[in-house]
Amino acid sequence: MKYICIFLLSLITSISLGADDTFDTLQIFERNKDRIKATGDLRGRVKLMKVIVKLRDNDLLISGNDYRYNYITLVPYTEIQSLTFSDIDSDLPKEMKENAPLFQGKFSGQDQRWFQIMHGQTEHLLMLPKTPDAFLRALQAQTDQTIILSVDGMPRQLEDIAFRQSQIVQTITDRKGKPKTDDYNCTIILSDTGLTIKGKDKNFLAQMDVPYAQIQDLSYEHARQSSYMGRMPGFGAFRKPKHWFVIRNKDNTQIPLVFSADEVASFRESIEKRSNIAINTQVARIQPSQIAQATLPEPFEIHPTPTTQLTAAKTIRCTLGPGQRADWKSEALNRDHDARFGGQTPDILFENIDLSSQTAQMRQGDLSHKARVIASNNGITFITVADNQTQITSIFSQNGRLISIHSHHTGGNAPQAGQFYGIAEILK
Repeated sequence: MKYICIFLLSLITSISLGADDTFDTLQIFERNKDRIKATGDLRGRVKLMKVIVKLRDNDLLISGNDYRYNYITLVPYTEIQSLTFSDIDSDLPKEMKENAPLFQGKFSGQDQRWFQIMHGQTEHLLMLPKTPDAFLRALQAQTDQTIILSVDGMPRQLEDIAFRQSQIVQTITDRKGKPKTDDYNCTIILSDTGLTIKGKDKNFLAQMDVPYAQIQDLSYEHARQSSYMGRMPGFGAFRKPKHWFVIRNKDNTQIPLVFSADEVASFRESIEKRSNIAINTQVARIQPSQIAQATLPEPFEIHPTPTTQLTAAKTIRCTLGPGQRADWKSEALNRDHDARFGGQTPDILFENIDLSSQTAQMRQGDLSHKARVIASNNGITFITVADNQTQITSIFSQNGRLISIHSHHTGGNAPQAGQFYGIAEILK
């Protein structure tokens, strides 16, 4: 008789349901062992059961919709203490998962979209579908209560948009103290005033908050590597083109992001609309012919008191020895840690040094290039840009002697780099 009454109540209820206020793809987290055993599961362990949720004028009706599970629960809106929704990605690091609201360890290996209704001292815990916003909006409008929302542990508002198939490119220091550049999974939330980027990689869990008012420009390109990033040691080039999105802030810092094909169009449309900043899709790519026409950088606005020993120098000779080289032949990084500079001509000569105009002449063997010179409180640095090669030489004073460090970077189709160490002496 009991089950007949429940069946009739369910039938009458289903006839009166309005399609706009009925949601039949939800599940309830059932903890009652007797109810679970009644379904044929004699172990009585907690499990998810299918339910239909109806938003009525004065209350919320939850009716069972699973095998031998047809229980009815009524929750008057006036008796609801709180409403909480937590969307937790299954790929989150363990620490982030466990700190996320409503996390349930039993379901650690799957996505969790928990919706908690506190009805007095009673908790009703529902699992929502992959697209939960329609239910959340309808319930908030019906109850006139604010829903506490979070995605991957990050607070959000109902009008915010979350993107969870993205990566951020960052340089971090690894366990050995060495810099490492890589792309790290992240969640991005677009609000009305800015975007929040939260790392969700065990090696990168930092959070960035970027107000739209702080953004200078937005750029997008579909390429193996972002033009804005240039060649990044340790990062390499991607084999397949990716959807790059670069945010440049007004302080000239850049945030390179990578999006999946499923999300990139939606992100572009959403951030352009919310930030009111047009996206630049015509990113100028640097060609070897452009590099060959490079000239000296403009004079630097640096005028400290340089090291006295180097102030009056007009000619300095650097003698270089041990160091290391690297190249990318066959697109693989090759390193030589026992390289030496210059073979039979290990010397570099800097002549006509003029600190007032920040100019000098660099000579190595029969080659001569114009150089920009910068003096600091600790030493002096020369920079040359010729063809597709950039060279930087720094000279420092240490206990009455001069030491030199020389780096060179060559671009083009066969990029290579090197750094060498030696001594320096003032000739004039």
